[in-house]
Amino acid sequence: MKSLLIRALAITVTACFISNIGACNKGHASSPDSWSLSLNKNGSDPSKLIQYKFTKGSWGKYLLTMKTKAEGVNGEELADLVWKIVPSQDQERKRILELELISLKKGKIPSGPQWDAPPSIMWELSPTGRTRRFGTSLIYNAGADGLGDPQAYFRRLVPVLPEKAIGEGAQWTLKRLLQLPLPRDSGKGQLNAHETIEYKLKSSDKRSNKAVIEADIKIRYKGDLEPVGHFLKIRGTAEGKLKAIIDLDAGHLRTAELRLKEKLNMEVDGHKRKVTAQMTYTLRHAQPSKTK
Repeated sequence: MKSLLIRALAITVTACFISNIGACNKGHASSPDSWSLSLNKNGSDPSKLIQYKFTKGSWGKYLLTMKTKAEGVNGEELADLVWKIVPSQDQERKRILELELISLKKGKIPSGPQWDAPPSIMWELSPTGRTRRFGTSLIYNAGADGLGDPQAYFRRLVPVLPEKAIGEGAQWTLKRLLQLPLPRDSGKGQLNAHETIEYKLKSSDKRSNKAVIEADIKIRYKGDLEPVGHFLKIRGTAEGKLKAIIDLDAGHLRTAELRLKEKLNMEVDGHKRKVTAQMTYTLRHAQPSKTK
């Protein structure tokens, strides 16, 4: 009986961070950005300043496919989510991407959204992709409908860009701390993800109007959590690769694919468990948005 309780607790908590279950996602707080970026190489002919734009009509609908294969927790999962991304900029020059979940399908079975109001995330970020605020309170009305943690995967799918003009072959390094807290009604504590992302501008072609960016990602996890009266210690690492294509004129992502392999050592009330997971996140631009 005790081993079943430990396994259930491990599944519930780990699902917040590595899988599509979304079992702990209700009630997350907003998360600020903690980061540093260094431009290591300017590249050849560094004449192009690449930035995201927040004009009406850009961005639009995106299909996000998430595939997870985990050992030690919950097997394999597949989910397709359709998001509408609406950009805006207010008089105070706050730049916002409103991420609205339109539909959700697990495997081949549509399973949502199953809530009354359209859930949305207000993501404030700079033209170079630096996150200033990621407010997730509304979307977690969806509870366990299979969202995973949008903060983790969206911020990894959208490259953070240099503030200077760059050319092909440019290289830059992002060091970032993602803080992924347990919701207030599920316990206390948070998982810290220390990320090092090595970006490279593979190509920037005016004729095809696109910039191709690739990245190597390394993550170190550390968390001491107290969910539902228990104690959970998480230590682990992850490595992965990102390939993203940015539309230079429109200033939005065309596609992005992130592949991650995670290795976690978990200790639940003194009982140890190892979890490995392979995840693939693919974001594809479906159609432009319409002005409101």
